[in-house]
Amino acid sequence: MPFVGRTFAPRELVGCLKNRSWLHPQVRLSRITLREFVWNPLPGHLPVQPADDRVYVHVVVRGRAHLLRTGEVLEAGDAVIARSFRATLESEALAIVGDHDALALRLDERLLAPPPGAHATLALPVQTIRDLHDRFGAARADHEAAQVCDDLVATLRAAGVSCELPERGRMSTAREGDAALAAGLTRAMTVESMRPGFDDLRAEGLTMTDRHLRRRVGDFFRRFGMPFGRWLEMRQSFCLTTAALAMSAPRARTDTVARASGFASPTSLCHALQRTGLASPQALAAGARELRRNL
Repeated sequence: MPFVGRTFAPRELVGCLKNRSWLHPQVRLSRITLREFVWNPLPGHLPVQPADDRVYVHVVVRGRAHLLRTGEVLEAGDAVIARSFRATLESEALAIVGDHDALALRLDERLLAPPPGAHATLALPVQTIRDLHDRFGAARADHEAAQVCDDLVATLRAAGVSCELPERGRMSTAREGDAALAAGLTRAMTVESMRPGFDDLRAEGLTMTDRHLRRRVGDFFRRFGMPFGRWLEMRQSFCLTTAALAMSAPRARTDTVARASGFASPTSLCHALQRTGLASPQALAAGARELRRNL
């Protein structure tokens, strides 16, 4: 199975976002690190997530998360289970302020039954999930990531959650070249690239025609349950999410954020936010300040 990661940590903003995901057609395990930025789930602050048929489990490893709809606070070792990643934003309004480490698991709903209500919360052994978080961060091979996934599911089962994984033999469904394509996607989305575009992807040594590469990328997204149809959609989601998070940093400036998140100018950033129904940079920053005060 391939790994896909994204990193955003421009020096001017101090904050840091890291997301490393291990992909399988029915399972995705992600290790998330958020520093200084504010994850504001309220309407207009993040791009709309497409609906999917996966159940989403967000496990807090370090820091806190808040469910704004219910007022619940998730501490280290707590987890929230929702019917989809989109549901954690729309129904539960999962908010994150300050330093935060998490493990996120997305499973096909045939492997993990959705909670009977809007969501479910549970407590897991803190040291166990910290060990899993650290092991996944160090994983360099498919079998290492798969073992962490197995152990996380076993931990959820011990806490009373009914979930399964595909048989290990069925976990090996990656095609030749998927790892190279995943690595190219990762490098095109790192802070070194700054402006992830198709040219960045082409520059990653993927020896195929543009037409073939576009077809391969679309097929990759479909098979691994990525919420995109084309590289352009992934690029737009990455740039807009990055910009929204970057504007939440305490000392963020619109011109710095625009340049770092892949826009030619502050005006281009403002137009892109407006086209997708997101708030202005000033409103994004104000929303982050309010969450900081209230949480």
